[in-house]
Amino acid sequence: MEYKTVVTGMLGENCHIMYENGNCVIVDPGDEAEKIITTIENMNLTPLAIFLTHTHFDHIGACSELSGKLNLPVYVSEKDYDRTTGEIESVYYMKGEIPSEMVKFVSEGDVIELADMKFTVMETPGHSQGSVCYFSDKYMIAGDLLFNQSIGRTDLDGGSPQQMKETFVNKILKLDEKLIVLTGHGDSTTIGFESRHNPYISYYFNKF
Repeated sequence: MEYKTVVTGMLGENCHIMYENGNCVIVDPGDEAEKIITTIENMNLTPLAIFLTHTHFDHIGACSELSGKLNLPVYVSEKDYDRTTGEIESVYYMKGEIPSEMVKFVSEGDVIELADMKFTVMETPGHSQGSVCYFSDKYMIAGDLLFNQSIGRTDLDGGSPQQMKETFVNKILKLDEKLIVLTGHGDSTTIGFESRHNPYISYYFNKF
């Protein structure tokens, strides 16, 4: 599997297009739907689904438009999907709701198979209640859980410092160090690099 990152919106959010054998999945379409569509068309890819790591506004701005135009199901945690119908900022920035028949809820351990692509879901609360990561081959698609030498905020709606700590201690720091982390903002990284160099992991969590 390979990926192409499309940086979208005013916050520079990373929309990751995961692709293999001419098919692709769109992860976190934060904004600029036409930019994402043009990228997919230029790569001669057939989109099969949209994955959401969480539903903060900068990760879902183009979700409804893409789902409608391309007839794509949307995979999302039910815990975070509730925000898209109940939180004003999420509904506004998504520019329309997702029809319920297009929504597929994901939870811990789910395996999603689409054409030749296979993804496993891990629940990773902390940045939001329903934050999830998707794993495939050598990649971990992390959303705003983990960044290059930083971590996601816990002071936004649905965030929890305690849950964030538990997610890292009980799950993330036990992962294969070679995993490539595709982040929601900024550069990609690896589990190994972050376990050794991320100041929030080496200091904040030990002192929490």
